[in-house]
Order: sequence, then structure tokens, then C-alpha cells
Amino acid sequence: PRDIILYGESLGSGVAIQLAKEVKVEGLILDAPYTSILELASAEFPWLPVGLLLKDQYESIKYIQDVHVPIFIMHGDADEVVPVEMGRRLFAAANEPKEIKIVHGGGHVIHDGPTFAFVNGWIDRLRAGKVRAHE
Repeated sequence: PRDIILYGESLGSGVAIQLAKEVKVEGLILDAPYTSILELASAEFPWLPVGLLLKDQYESIKYIQDVHVPIFIMHGDADEVVPVEMGRRLFAAANEPKEIKIVHGGGHVIHDGPTFAFVNGWIDRLRAGKVRAHE
């Protein structure tokens, strides 16, 4: 399992965070992650009692504190679905080692060459043992 790196994007980021705290993996990559589904849905639908409708609120901001593997977060600063501030808050709550890449002008879930280069570069550094806690 040490050669498995989890990748969660958008809604899947919450699932990846929960899985990363339960199984042994080498690292965790999160693309456009949210702090909690309840917070995200409540902001989008303030008139709807979303808390009553959700079985699991995917409280990523809480669960990420129990993840103890290297984490790479990327988020577009023009994300129209999940505010970039959620990615920043999740990063702040995460354990070291961790890295964040805010893509200037990037929207929701960025699939382009430069973004994949960031991801591949992080994976290469991780596999080479060069991903460490910030000093």
C-alpha cells in the first residue's frame, strides 16, 4: 500500500480524506477540496435545511487532522463551485508535510498540462523522499 497515492477532486476530496485516515497510503492529492459539504451547500442554498438532508456531512476540515501522510492541495483562485478559501482553510488544518498550489485564474477542477505538471512534480518529489515538513 505504500505505493498508493489517493487523488480526490471536488466532491471526491472528502471521500479521499476519510479514506486516507483509515488506510496506509503514500500520499494524498486534493483538487478543489471543500471544508464540509454542509458549509458548501449552506452557502449555495441558504434557504434549504441542508443539514437535515445530509446523512454524511463530509467534514473534511475535521477529518484532515487525522491524516498523517504528505498532502498536496491545488485549487483555482477563480473556482466558481468550491471557493478557494475552503482549500486554503483545509491546507491550514492539515498536518505536515503539506503543499498547496493556488492556480491563478483557474476554475473548478483544472485539467490542463501545467496543472498536471504540478501534480507530477509533487509525486516525483514524494517518491524521491524530498517532500518534507516546512521548516
